[in-house]
Amino acid sequence: MNVVTNTNTVLPGVSALSFQDTSGLMPLFNRDPRRWTYLISNHAVIGSMSAPLIQLPKPDTATLQEWLEKLICSGNVHTIVVDNGKFSALFKQQLEFLCRRFDVVIVDIQHRPREVARLRPA
Repeated sequence: MNVVTNTNTVLPGVSALSFQDTSGLMPLFNRDPRRWTYLISNHAVIGSMSAPLIQLPKPDTATLQEWLEKLICSGNVHTIVVDNGKFSALFKQQLEFLCRRFDVVIVDIQHRPREVARLRPA
């Protein structure tokens, strides 16, 4: 898993981003206006933005993995933001392969369980 330091240079794959560093997410949301951004979280919200966005509640781990695979392979997604994704090493490898194949970025927002992440695209 890559750790995001500059969202202008994020390549397709799975990247981790700390809760405190979310202000620079806008370049990811605007990567491709013809494809969607998904936020999968029970705690994070995204402020107003013009890019196409779908927010979904975070399901159990098995369902989340199934959703991610289907979303990536659909070809209609460019960025998926996941709240505290807990992926096994094997599943991360599978996600990396699919993300490179379908040009998708997954950003795993890491924060403490009681923090509510308010993601503000800059």
